[in-house]
Amino acid sequence: MKSQVVALAVSMLFLPSALAKTPTLPPSCGPVKPAIRIQTSKHNHPPIPLAPGAATLVFVQRIPVCLGCSADRVGVTRIGMDGSWVGGNKGNSYFAVTVAPGEHHVCAYWDTFELSGEDKLWLTDVTAQPGHTYYYKVEVLPDWQQRQPMLRLKALQPDEANLLISGSSFATVEHKKP
Repeated sequence: MKSQVVALAVSMLFLPSALAKTPTLPPSCGPVKPAIRIQTSKHNHPPIPLAPGAATLVFVQRIPVCLGCSADRVGVTRIGMDGSWVGGNKGNSYFAVTVAPGEHHVCAYWDTFELSGEDKLWLTDVTAQPGHTYYYKVEVLPDWQQRQPMLRLKALQPDEANLLISGSSFATVEHKKP
């Protein structure tokens, strides 16, 4: 009897992960798997890329302390565009990507298992013009009605973006092999 109780208790530890479904993301995002690894550097701040005939999108992230979130996933977001992941942020960081002119569908996805659905996803469109730079702030805000945080992507003016970038780490992404 004692061994059955222990076996039941051990199996209950794995029940939440067994019940967790892989989320279905909108087409503007990328596939949920494989996962990505985000590295940040306070000391390596390369210039924001400006390619002839292209536009630049810069994503600056500000994530405050998230009560109730696991420490290893706080502040990890992926940015997808037109169906693939183009980068990501961890903590207070930024990255930039160059894109061809035209309409692009952008997805910000908070990579945390603590939340589900709309609270961890934000979608927007941008019509990129050649030679232009577009700045976005990725942030987590409290949602007092649902009593949990929610992700938001907000367009920024260049001065505000440069101020935030000056206090940020530079983020790079490594795609993990499946």
